[in-house]
Order: sequence, then C-alpha cells, then structure tokens
Amino acid sequence: MVDQSKQLSSAKGIATRRNNRERKRLPLFADQLPVVTAEEVLEKRQQHRDAYEIWREEFDNLQARHLSERRARIAALVSDVEFAEIEAWVPLSHLDAGNAWAVAELKIKRRIVPMAENSMLVLAWLCEEDADLTVDELHKKRGDGLSRKEILDALLDLQDRGLAGGGVLRLCAIAGHDSAPWEATTAGREMNEGAGTA
Repeated sequence: MVDQSKQLSSAKGIATRRNNRERKRLPLFADQLPVVTAEEVLEKRQQHRDAYEIWREEFDNLQARHLSERRARIAALVSDVEFAEIEAWVPLSHLDAGNAWAVAELKIKRRIVPMAENSMLVLAWLCEEDADLTVDELHKKRGDGLSRKEILDALLDLQDRGLAGGGVLRLCAIAGHDSAPWEATTAGREMNEGAGTA
C-alpha cells in the first residue's frame, strides 16, 4: 500500500508539473488546455512497462534462438571434447553468453580457414627472433614490404589461432595496442618447424 501511495504522489507531482509547464508555455489558452491527471500519468507509465515487457520477452526469445543456432554451428565444427571445453569456458569469460559464443565461433572459423601468407611470414619472424618484439620493432627489423597494419593483422590472426601471444588488444591513446611484445607460442614454434621441414 505504501508503494501505491508513493506512486500516486509521484504521479500527482508529474501531472502538476506538466500542467504548469503547458500553462506557462501557452498563457493565453491556459483555461482551454486539457488537464493531465495523476491517473493518466499512472496509466501511461503502466503502458510503457507493458510495452517494455513485451519487447523484452521478444528480445530474449530472439537471443535464445540465436544462441542455440550458434552453439549448433560450433558443435558441427569441432570435436565433442573441444565443444565441452568451450562450454566450460563460456560462463567463466568476462563476456555475456552470446558474445562469448560469438568469440568462440570466430576463433574456430579463423583456425579452420587456411592461414594467410603474411601470418606464416610473421610467425617465422617470431620464431627466428631471440627476443619478443612489438609491432613497431618487427616492422623496423623485418618489414619485408609489409605495413604495420598488415603485421598487426597477421599477429592478431596468429593469436586467434593460438600460435602467438602477447600484445595488448585494447586501444590506448598513449601506448597503442601494439606496444607490448609478441611471441610465438609452443604450438606456433612447432608449426613453424613443421613448415620448415616440409
């Protein structure tokens, strides 16, 4: 009951302010303007709540359908063991479930797609260097006609494939997202050695 009295009091205040604002805006017609009542304010508020609930339910159903379709696509791309690992990772990620499954799907698709020449070249550079290098250092030392952006794209591709690590993925006005050193992972070094012997 207290909640209803608070809502009614709030609605009366809103109705009074609206009426005063309209009278002030049109002083010559103040006596002809319709008067907004507290009941009308409460009714409008309820209409907005009902509309939001309908929209929210439709949105949640659509999200659930998209999530189910994405899980099915991922299950078709990977083994049961890997799918179980992804399912265990999703709740632990800092992302909501929809975005976590989207990230997982993107990484799997990038891993399945054959690696670009630039990615293979940059992986070879990382394996040949003794020290971990930033994008700028790789560009200055090894460039080979690749732009900084092409090197960064190759590094991000390698990272998605689990072949390189390091770097900072967030943009930063001061440091940039290529200021941290990158390195080849163990899987990356093994792949590079396999490519070198083939």
